[in-house]
Parts: sequence; C-alpha cells; structure tokens
Amino acid sequence: MDETAFRSAVAPETFVARRDRLGGPAPAPLQDALETASATLNDALRPSLTAFRDRHQAAAITLSTAFTALLED
Repeated sequence: MDETAFRSAVAPETFVARRDRLGGPAPAPLQDALETASATLNDALRPSLTAFRDRHQAAAITLSTAFTALLED
C-alpha cells in the first residue's frame, strides 16, 4: 500500500463514509437515528411538558391569589 492509499484508508472522512449502516456515523444513518430519537422524545416528552406548564400556571394563580389575600387583610 502506498502512502496515498494509506492516507485515504485512515482518513476520518473515509472511516465515516464506510460506516453507512444502521447506527453508523455516516450522514444518512445518523440522520435517520436523529429523526427517530427526536420523534420518540417528542412523543414521550410533550405530554410531560404540557402537564408541567399546566401545573406551573396553576401554581402561579394560587400564589397570586394567596398574595392578594394577604394584602387585603
């Protein structure tokens, strides 16, 4: 193997490009993995985020009501 072939064989770009299977670092499988993870997180976390926002809003209203009641006494 000559120097040019060796440099090509050990180049990071070559390493990534050759690993184009599921879970590999090549652009296509990496993009698929990121899309799957994003969809999974959205499906799993969106209800939790909505519930958190609802609780936060309810707590803010409760706090405001309690503070107003203290001021009126």
